[in-house]
Amino acid sequence: MSRLRGWLSLVVAASLFAPSAFAAEKEKSKAELEAEKIVAAGREESQVMDHLDVLSNRIGPRLTSSDGLQTACEWARDKFASLGLENARLEEWGSFPVGFNRGPWSGKVIGPSEHALEFITMAWSAGTRGVVRGKAVLAPTDEKQLDAIKDTLPGSWVITASPSRGGPRPDPAFQKTLNAAYDAAKIAGLVRSGRGDVIITAGNQKISWDKLPTTPSVLLVQKQFDEIVAWLKEDKPVSLEFDIRNYFKKGPIKLYNVIADIPGSEKPDEYVIVGGHIDSWDGATGTTDNGTGCATAIEAARILMKSGVKPNERSGSCSGAARSRTCSARRPTSRPTPS
Repeated sequence: MSRLRGWLSLVVAASLFAPSAFAAEKEKSKAELEAEKIVAAGREESQVMDHLDVLSNRIGPRLTSSDGLQTACEWARDKFASLGLENARLEEWGSFPVGFNRGPWSGKVIGPSEHALEFITMAWSAGTRGVVRGKAVLAPTDEKQLDAIKDTLPGSWVITASPSRGGPRPDPAFQKTLNAAYDAAKIAGLVRSGRGDVIITAGNQKISWDKLPTTPSVLLVQKQFDEIVAWLKEDKPVSLEFDIRNYFKKGPIKLYNVIADIPGSEKPDEYVIVGGHIDSWDGATGTTDNGTGCATAIEAARILMKSGVKPNERSGSCSGAARSRTCSARRPTSRPTPS
């Protein structure tokens, strides 16, 4: 997903505070004092955790094409402007055909013993449109098994073993037949196993509004998946219930970089880019990946503005941006000499 990401960056002059070979002792002392101001502004009144709190807790997950990402980009732009950076703005870098917003999700085993389930669904995948309860059935592995369970498929949650976890790899022709049978039966959804206690969010954004996914696909923690499989192999009736609020949004959904500038005086064509991508996967709050990088970039901008240190004649400029990896290629004249 890295090629799709927006980058939150702070562009700092390549020669910021760099003393020349001819700098006098007085100029060097001034540079040292300015450096101390910068360090003090960071150590004594750091706001980096405040920035991270807004991104991760108030705004939360920021999937590309989601309302959360748009909110985060607008907040970052306004934050840069409030810090005094110049020309804080959003610049469009692309679009997605369909947007995706994840709402709350929950699931549980109804029988043989009731307990909550730990799971995730992939981004850009179907939800349940309310609470859906149904019996669990093991996925067939050949035509004979499919014929035997066809009448049990309607409204069922189909427990599907992954080939990576020892399940059989279905023949492509049979898989096509199986998918058609699931669609015809209107199964409740598919239930697959994660690896161990870790469930990882991913997704495929290459969908169209005219052909949206319709069958929910649940990724369950391995221990609970194995428990359900064991019950079914013992011929125990298993009933599952899921409530998954996934929402699609008709596109095109415009995607943006967030850019702001701290102009310099000596070398305006040279830039140092500091930052991280402002979008995130949406299974959690996007803190580590990469709210921390964004918060640090915003804090760097705040410190430079708060310290009052002015770039000297050997300095270039600084900018803050939420930008994609392709931004420089798309705008070759606007950032000619990144450092």
